[in-house]
Amino acid sequence: MLAARKITPRTLPTRSNAPPRSQGPPPLPPGPKPLPSSPFTEEQRAFPPAWATSVTKFSTLSGALSLSLRELKALAAVPHERSSDSESSPSARITRTQTKIMLGQRIDFAFQSASTHIRNKGLPIYTLAMASEGELIKHIARGSETVMESFKLRRICVRVQWPFPREGGLGYIMHEEWVTVNASTTKVQIAMATAGVFRNFYEKFRIPLGSLSESEWVMGQDAFYRVWLTGLERTGNNVFTADLRYVKDYPTPEQQ
Repeated sequence: MLAARKITPRTLPTRSNAPPRSQGPPPLPPGPKPLPSSPFTEEQRAFPPAWATSVTKFSTLSGALSLSLRELKALAAVPHERSSDSESSPSARITRTQTKIMLGQRIDFAFQSASTHIRNKGLPIYTLAMASEGELIKHIARGSETVMESFKLRRICVRVQWPFPREGGLGYIMHEEWVTVNASTTKVQIAMATAGVFRNFYEKFRIPLGSLSESEWVMGQDAFYRVWLTGLERTGNNVFTADLRYVKDYPTPEQQ
């Protein structure tokens, strides 16, 4: 397994640490630099209009909510290891009993939509990175719900894995970052933080992953706009692995 770890503290906004109104708005939490307002580079803008339409559909709120059941079938589950097996991992030395207790613990992300076919498909990473917290709360199911109190953790290690071919089988490139949490941390805040972790992963590994032209999981130049987050699965004592979906190929007009 190729592994690159970036253990960086990340503080989420909480109601408890907001300053009084008389002192002005609270400072923004540390995070990645903002993405450009348009998901297209100059080179990508020269692509056919159908490509631009597909990118918009799978990366924005309005586009995602308009996807048909047939189009959503383009989202393929990204495989990842579901157990923590490295002694150097932040979750090292967890006991077998602890592992059984943690089995199945996860945080799911879904749209709050009247269309049943999109409710459990996850959320576009690009949207989570770009939209405001207030806007996301309107569209994410139980977005303002607190989700960390039951875990009794003060920080979690968010892990992103991506399939990487190696001799004799399939390996994974891994990226990890620490995220500070508390009992008042909401589902929206965790989703936004995870999007930031994925963006850092994408910026670090898009060149080597983009060069794997023969791999079914090749990461193209527009990969950041093809990935959806469906959940965070607890795979270690304080390790939560991102459960992702990826649009390998955009649907053709016949599939829409």
